[in-house]
Amino acid sequence: MDKLVKELADAHASGNGQALLDPYPSLQALFHPLAQCIRRGDLHSFDVALEEHEEVFVKLRIYLALERGRDIALRNLFRKVFIAGGFEEAKEQGATPLRRTRVPVAEFQAAINLKSEGDRIDTDEVECFLANMIYKNLMKGYIARDRGMVVLSKNGAFPGTGV
Repeated sequence: MDKLVKELADAHASGNGQALLDPYPSLQALFHPLAQCIRRGDLHSFDVALEEHEEVFVKLRIYLALERGRDIALRNLFRKVFIAGGFEEAKEQGATPLRRTRVPVAEFQAAINLKSEGDRIDTDEVECFLANMIYKNLMKGYIARDRGMVVLSKNGAFPGTGV
């Protein structure tokens, strides 16, 4: 098992993780859907994929570890919202454009609701998700509740992702 974990880590670093699981179709069926959902930031599909193989994951004693992948999927979804926000207008002509750092909570809420299948999430729950992301150092910033905004760091708003 240690050898497989090391090979998976090396393959992930080289961007060839899919080819590594090709000889193991049963492992691929278990883990590929979860990895895709994490990468896309698709919370609903992640929950469905985790629930689909819950018995197997519990028997392997990895369910709780895999459940933490939901935080990474949520971080990736929030990161996409941040990137889609674009750039602020430059104050001076010829100045380097700066990424917009003030993002309305409603935009994060819309992204979560867009990906969910009928389950609508209210603003307070979205603020709770955002607060947890900030607490876990998956996002750098703070929530300005009186304005309904999340103010993210200009540098490294999402640690470990290059954004």
